[in-house]
Amino acid sequence: HVAVAVEAGSVTVDGVPAQTSGATGKTSALLTKGLGTTVQPDGTVASARPVDLSTALAWRDGKLIFQNATLADVVREVTLYRSSPV
Repeated sequence: HVAVAVEAGSVTVDGVPAQTSGATGKTSALLTKGLGTTVQPDGTVASARPVDLSTALAWRDGKLIFQNATLADVVREVTLYRSSPV
C-alpha cells in the first residue's frame, strides 16, 4: 500500500477506478494539513484521518519510527536503508 500525509496545502489522492480494478471501496480523498490516507493495491483509498506529522516526517532527520509494528516489519523496513541485511 501507499501512505500519504500532507504537511502543507491540500492534495487529492486518487486510487485506481473501481471498475478497472475490482475495488468496491472509496477511490479518492481530499487531504489538508495534518491529514493522511492510504491507498491499497486494489485502488481503494481510506478516509482522511489525522496523522502525527513529526512521526510521518521523521525520515527527514534520518529516523524511522515504528508503532505497533512486528519485528519482521521493522527488520524489512530497516533493511531497505542498509547495504547488508539486518
